[in-house]
Amino acid sequence: METERRRFLAAAVLIAIVGVALRLTGIGWGLPAQVSPYEPPVHPDEHVAVAGAAMLYHGPSGLQFLWGGSLYPRTAWLANAAIQSVDPQPPVYRVGPGVRRWENGSSLLVVLRVLNVVLALATAGFVGFVGVVLAGPVVGLVAASLLLFFPGHVLDSHYARPDVLTACFLAAALACAVHAARTEGRAWFAIGGACAGLACATMLSGAIGFGALAGAALEGGRFDAAGRRRALQRLAAVALGASAGWLAGNAEALVYWRQFLQGIIHAASSHQGGAYAFPVRLLTVVAFYAFGSVAAIAAWLGMVVLARRRPVGFAAVLGHLVLGTLLLGRVGGDMMRHLEPLAPAAAVAAAVGLGAVVRGLSKRGLGVVPARVVVYGGALAFTLQLSVVYVGTMQFAEDPRYRAGRWLTQNLAPGTRIGRTASFDGDIAYSPRPPEPHELDVQTLRLYGSRSDPPIEPDGFDVIATSDYAESHARRSQARQFFETLDAGGDFERTQTFAAGRDPFCLPDLWGAKRPSDLLYVRTAIQIFERRPSTPPRARRGSSPSS
Repeated sequence: METERRRFLAAAVLIAIVGVALRLTGIGWGLPAQVSPYEPPVHPDEHVAVAGAAMLYHGPSGLQFLWGGSLYPRTAWLANAAIQSVDPQPPVYRVGPGVRRWENGSSLLVVLRVLNVVLALATAGFVGFVGVVLAGPVVGLVAASLLLFFPGHVLDSHYARPDVLTACFLAAALACAVHAARTEGRAWFAIGGACAGLACATMLSGAIGFGALAGAALEGGRFDAAGRRRALQRLAAVALGASAGWLAGNAEALVYWRQFLQGIIHAASSHQGGAYAFPVRLLTVVAFYAFGSVAAIAAWLGMVVLARRRPVGFAAVLGHLVLGTLLLGRVGGDMMRHLEPLAPAAAVAAAVGLGAVVRGLSKRGLGVVPARVVVYGGALAFTLQLSVVYVGTMQFAEDPRYRAGRWLTQNLAPGTRIGRTASFDGDIAYSPRPPEPHELDVQTLRLYGSRSDPPIEPDGFDVIATSDYAESHARRSQARQFFETLDAGGDFERTQTFAAGRDPFCLPDLWGAKRPSDLLYVRTAIQIFERRPSTPPRARRGSSPSS
C-alpha cells in the first residue's frame, strides 16, 4: 500500500511538472516589447487587461466591465502595483493623439500569464478531487492530467485574459458541490456559491457554476415536504454565498452601475446571433481542438456513464455541463476559449468515460494494468502532443507576423503602398508586424461593416498583405468579393506565404475542418500579394527569399 501511494504521488508530481512546463514554455509570446513600445500585444484582447489596470490607476470611474465584472482588471491593477513597488514606472497604458504606448505593459502581461500557471495547478487540484470522489484516485489523477494537457487550457494560460481565472473559480465551485453532496453540509453550498459568485465577478460565463451547485442541492432529494425544505435551504445557502462572492469581486459595480450595465449588455451580446441554437460545431469540431478529439469523445461517454451509475456527486458534474451547454447555445461562436468554463467538468467526465473503457477491456481478458496503460496512456499522450506542438510554435518558431513584417521592410522600397486587411473591427492582430522604424506606406483595409459600404478596392496599393483569419471570416459580400478577386490572380499574384509550421495529429485537421478563431492567434498564416508587372509596380529592393 505504501509503495502504491508513493508511485501515485510521484506520478502526480510528474504530471504537475509537465503541466507547468507547458505553460512556462513560450510565456513571452507576442509581447509588445518584441517589436516596439508603440505596438500592442499580438493577442487581440490582452490590451483590455492593461487598459483596465490603467483605468483603476487613475480611478475606477472609467472602468468598462467588458467581461461583465471588475475582478480581473482589479487583479491586473494589483499585479501592476506589485511591479511598480519593485521597479517604479509610469502608468502602464497611455493614450495620446493616435498613439497607445506600452511603457511597462510587457512586465504586467508576464505577471498575469505566470498567475495563470498557478491557477492551472489549483484548477487541476480541484478537478482531481472531484474525480477521486466520483470514481477513485486513478480517475482523479487522469482527470487532473487531462485538464493540464488540454490544448485550449494550455494556450489560454499564455494569455492575460480572465478565462483561466474563471475556470479556476468554477472548478472550486464544482469541488464544493461534489463535497457538499457527499457530506450534506450547507456550509459547503455557501462556500461553493461564493466561488461561483467570484466566477461571475470575473466573467459573465461564470454563471455556469450554479448548474453544479443546483445539481448537488437536488441530488438524491425526495419530493416530500422535508425534501423540498432541505433543497430550498441548500439553494438559499448557495444564493447567500454567491451574493457575498460577487460583491467581494465586483464591488465597483454598485458605485458605477451604469458602466456595469453597459458592460453586462456588451458581454451578453458578444458572439451572439440573437436566437438560441444548439452549439453543434462548438461541442464537436471546436471541442476536438480545445480538449483533443479523444478526450472530447470520452467526455460524452463519461456523461452517459455518470447518468447511469449515479455516484455521489454525479449531478454536480452533469449540472455544470448541461447548464454550460445551454448558455453556450446563446454564445455560439467558434472559439476554444468559449469552452474554457466547461473544461473542469469535461476533464472529470472524460476520465470517467476512459475508466469505463478500461473496465470493459479488463472484463474481456486484457487485464487491469495493461488496459490502463493502453487507454489512459494513449489518451494522455494524444492530448499532450497537441499542446506540445502548439507551445513549440510559440517558443521555437518566429511568429509569421514578424517574419512577414521583416520581409516587407527588407524587400520593398520606401513609400511602397501596402494594404493590410484588418480582422475584426479594424483590429490588426492578424496582420504583419513591421519592425520600427520603417518607411512603408501601410494602410488598413477594413473588411467589416454594413452591406451598404462601398466595395473594398485593392487598386490603390502595390502590395496586399492578408491572413487566413481575415479570409475565413469575410462575411459581408464586399469582403468576399475582395478575396475572390485576389485569389483569381488578376492584377495581383501571391508571392509569399508565411505559415506557422507543421500541425499536430488532430482529426479535424484531417477532415479539413475550419479552425477555431482563437487557435489562429498562434497558428495564423500571412499571405503577400504583389501587383503583376503588367501594372507597373513600385521598385523593389533585393530578391524574394523563399519563406
